[in-house]
Amino acid sequence: MIRAARADEAETLLAIQRGACVAAFAHIFPPELYPFPDNLIRTVWHAALADPDVEVFVAEADGEPIGSVSVGGDFLRTLYVLPAH
Repeated sequence: MIRAARADEAETLLAIQRGACVAAFAHIFPPELYPFPDNLIRTVWHAALADPDVEVFVAEADGEPIGSVSVGGDFLRTLYVLPAH
């Protein structure tokens, strides 16, 4: 199921992005040397969720968030899927 993200889902979106990015880029940015920038990314998600010109969606499987996408200014801004999916 794909649904619109709620205004209070910055942590959910952060978790999806972290999971996707750490898995995809661990060979370039080992997490033990380059910790994922949770605070920065959380701030970016809060801003996106508050921006009326940005649409954010969450993909769910069995009621659990597994992916996200955001669109703004007629462009795909983000697309993340947890590696298990």
